[in-house]
Amino acid sequence: MAIKRGNKTFFITLICLTALLVPLQTASADNDPADTQYSTAMSAAYDNALYGQLNTYSTLSADSTAGLKRTSSKFKLWKLKVVKVVNQIKVSSKKFAEISASPGYVSSQALAVAANVDRQNWASIILAYYQKSKVTIKETTKVDDAAAQANNSLLAWSNQYQKDLDLANLAIPSSAPTVSFNTNTDTDTGLKSLQATTTDTSTFSQSRLYISEYLIEWYYKDANSSPITNSAKVEDLTKPLMFQLDGVLTGDKVFFKVAAKNAMGQGPWSSIFSTTVL
Repeated sequence: MAIKRGNKTFFITLICLTALLVPLQTASADNDPADTQYSTAMSAAYDNALYGQLNTYSTLSADSTAGLKRTSSKFKLWKLKVVKVVNQIKVSSKKFAEISASPGYVSSQALAVAANVDRQNWASIILAYYQKSKVTIKETTKVDDAAAQANNSLLAWSNQYQKDLDLANLAIPSSAPTVSFNTNTDTDTGLKSLQATTTDTSTFSQSRLYISEYLIEWYYKDANSSPITNSAKVEDLTKPLMFQLDGVLTGDKVFFKVAAKNAMGQGPWSSIFSTTVL
């Protein structure tokens, strides 16, 4: 957007829509039928209306026509398209926020309401902005600020909705993660421990399954020996899990398998891994 000020031209980029927004992932059947009804309605309101309209506005605002003189016929035709989609966004945003929350989506619905307030404010400011024959840098900055606030609010809702969706569909893990192991020796005590680094797979997402604990069975020297059980609480998914290996010595071979656990229960055991104690 170009604005003349004296003999100088200032180029202002209007903030459009965040590229981080994506269509909703809708559950085929939440754990609670009321949640299924809500997520289906929300998907229809967002994916089939608001999301597409926001992308249309983003495309229009990125068009070079936005920088033409406001008195030009080309700009006026472009403005009609902008005004039309902004009014559509106003209606869709209101409908999106008015869907009654089900038990599993209370947190995200509160953010949907807040996102609608910010989006309506943005719509009012942008519509007034395009009614002017001339605009100042101050007015353009006001549009930018309102757009940023509306986009951030909608992104906050989207992130919380994904969490609510995951919890509404939470199930016992159906598989185990990929795991890599290293042994570690405490330099002061000489005690051995197993450091396990877990990795997501196509059927296993630690964060979306809300894994709270990993169980381990390890076997000393022989995979057919009596298993020794241990567990580790998950406090930070970015950090390796530590399991104590009592009585093992450098050069010993140990075998082990792991299973993930969340609030719904314990998932299946992984295949048996082996490593040599370092």
